[in-house]
Amino acid sequence: MFGYLVYNPENMNDENKKIYKECYCGLCKCLSDSYGLVGRSTVSYDLTFVAMLFTAIYRPENTFGEERCPAHPLRKHGYWYNDFSKFAADMNLLLTYYKYLDDFMDDHNLKSKKNAEKMQEYINQIEVRYPEQCKIIKKCLEDNSEMERQNITNPDIPANCFGTLFAQVFTCKQDEYTDTLQQFGFHLGKFIYIMDACMDLKEDLIKQRYNPLITIDMNNIEDILESIMSDCVNQYDKLPIDDKYREILDNVLYAGVWSAYDLKKARERKNK
Repeated sequence: MFGYLVYNPENMNDENKKIYKECYCGLCKCLSDSYGLVGRSTVSYDLTFVAMLFTAIYRPENTFGEERCPAHPLRKHGYWYNDFSKFAADMNLLLTYYKYLDDFMDDHNLKSKKNAEKMQEYINQIEVRYPEQCKIIKKCLEDNSEMERQNITNPDIPANCFGTLFAQVFTCKQDEYTDTLQQFGFHLGKFIYIMDACMDLKEDLIKQRYNPLITIDMNNIEDILESIMSDCVNQYDKLPIDDKYREILDNVLYAGVWSAYDLKKARERKNK
């Protein structure tokens, strides 16, 4: 369920693109430093957003640098990271690990199984650092798998479960912002779950795979998604976002999260 927390490049100036890309590269460096090539291969835009949101709230001291990497071997590129980037890197690896396990369970993909096995020792380390978050994430994924087996067709039930899971990704510390961040993560997780089900519906029907939207009138899906995102943004507006990062984060929440859906609708219109 990765790939929805992206920015819309058409609505972002060059300076903000630079800040965002350096945050992404900083997350990639944290993954590489902690977990080698296995970690670097999991870097995602979703957890880049998480790292930047925490940075925008807590304003930590960033570490800046330049380097070449396997993805950019010829030219040095800039990066920045902080302690929240390291937390995001841990959550990135953890969620990717469970995604590989889910892919193996769904499609018996042996490559996904091998990738998960390569990560196992690192997952053990993350579980020691964040026992409560890891416990809840694992439990939610198990509950979601059980809902799939039972063929639960009320989408609110699995979406709420995934929202509870995603709230843990925004539980980095306990302070006056924790409740708001958890509520923000909960609604964002619900949005991602429903959006992912929407994007996969046609293929899932063909392959006879579980999808909780099978009984939903898809003419109403945009209203459902907009309502969930409205709840998410209401929590976001309560947070003390640093102006340096606000336009970037706003871009993701107000435009970027709809990118895949808008592309899908455009293709459908073209086909018609």
